[in-house]
Amino acid sequence: ESVKHLADLICESTNLQFRYIENFIKLLKEQDQVLKVNQETKTIYFENILPFINEQVEQRLIDKNIVLNLSVETYEAKLWIDEGLLVQVLVNLISNAIKFSYFDSDIKVRIYKEDSNLVITVADRGIGFDKNAISSGIGHKNIQTRIDFLNASLDVDSSKSGTSYMISIDLNTTK
Repeated sequence: ESVKHLADLICESTNLQFRYIENFIKLLKEQDQVLKVNQETKTIYFENILPFINEQVEQRLIDKNIVLNLSVETYEAKLWIDEGLLVQVLVNLISNAIKFSYFDSDIKVRIYKEDSNLVITVADRGIGFDKNAISSGIGHKNIQTRIDFLNASLDVDSSKSGTSYMISIDLNTTK
């Protein structure tokens, strides 16, 4: 019985990894196309994308006993990005937060509007990192590509007591 349970866990984990790899390959293929396509604004409904984000990070949260606190204070926004790409940005940020967080801690994600900006923050109380070294990672490069495409800004604050990412997207900016 316990062997079957372990086999089921391995299958579930493997399926999640395949979906993550498929999404990553899709992201890489679309990376060049995204900037070339004349996209229109699309309404992103945050309640619709949260399950996809949770699916991709849930097992890692469980493994480290980390609680993901989501605060969604705005329910939609018109953006110049496909919701799948926004999901990948958030998954990358949350995955980094999980990777560098302590066991039995929490990660806070907040989505809200401030003036004419959509603001998304991801904050942890992990080990922090050297902000001067951030630009060398593939995850950061992918995030920065999306941020640039949105004409948005990405602010990073990191210390030994944790890291906070803040994405600010001007909703009045047109392409």
